[in-house]
Amino acid sequence: MIQMGSAYHYGSSHGNPPLRMKNPLSAVLALCANIVFAHGLGAQPVGLRTEPIALVSAVDAHHAQYVPDASAVLFTQGAFEGVYRWTRSGVVSTVTDLPGTGFGFLVSSTGERVVVRAATREGLYRREQLLSISLPRDSDEAPPQAAPITHPFERLTASPRWSADGANLLLQRDDEMHWTSAPGTVPSLGKAPTALATIGSNLVRVDDGDQTAIRVVGKGAFEGDLLNLVVSPDGQHVAFEELGGALWLGRLSDNALTDLVELGVGHRPAFDRTGSLLAFMRTTDDGYQITSSGIWVTDLIGQEAQEKASWRAPYPLIDRPDRLEMNPHFSPTDDRLLFDADGTVFEVALEVNR
Repeated sequence: MIQMGSAYHYGSSHGNPPLRMKNPLSAVLALCANIVFAHGLGAQPVGLRTEPIALVSAVDAHHAQYVPDASAVLFTQGAFEGVYRWTRSGVVSTVTDLPGTGFGFLVSSTGERVVVRAATREGLYRREQLLSISLPRDSDEAPPQAAPITHPFERLTASPRWSADGANLLLQRDDEMHWTSAPGTVPSLGKAPTALATIGSNLVRVDDGDQTAIRVVGKGAFEGDLLNLVVSPDGQHVAFEELGGALWLGRLSDNALTDLVELGVGHRPAFDRTGSLLAFMRTTDDGYQITSSGIWVTDLIGQEAQEKASWRAPYPLIDRPDRLEMNPHFSPTDDRLLFDADGTVFEVALEVNR
């Protein structure tokens, strides 16, 4: 059962599953970092303005993200079982309860629709279909309606991506890509759709129907596949994971990736609305399950004063030793951040000195 969780502090365990302890070394480091932060970090311009507030708790609620005007939050639960919406009035409603639709769901640029991958199984075969689902503006409207984007049983090998203008979807099957429009979106006029994507260990730009490899300056080929690619809102920077490797951050210049920075271990990067702040989760595991996870950040230094980008060394923002903080997502309208920890979605206001 989904519950509104704003009645307790981040420091309370009321209403949460049993706490999972991080490894001792991580706990000591996080405690030291929190003590230093409490006394002020002059060199670190990003901190917490308020204590994290629980928005909603469910059976393992996770992967929350804002709608474009930040008036609501979408999230999934369990094994990506459906997509649900929390509004500022505290109402939680079901967008879809179809199995698997919570994995990689996308919100349209207008906030009026969400795109999901609905998966089913027939014996040994996995089938899926891409759907566009309307998002009612309030709980009194008619229930969400789904419209198909692809034919049933059309298998995609990667989650779809919005074009730069948010008007088209890029669909990928192995190294083949094509564009399609989603029902309810506004088509772009006189512009060919464009987006960045990954094919194996390569980064490519897809313009209309053409693919152009992005040249990496100052580094050889990546050894592992590239995952969880994100582009800053201004289109100037990208971040991505290398499978079995590090989290990378770089500047886009035409069809080249320059000023490449290795951030160490990191997963699920997210840019803020200005493109000058990057959050990600840093985790450890024992080979079977995650044993520690915290939200770390890095920020861009002096981008107006120098031509070359300079990113500060990553530092912990939220890293409690008794919780697994995961999946950061910035507000598109102000300095707030979503994350999930042990089955609860939290929101926190940030203090950012730009």
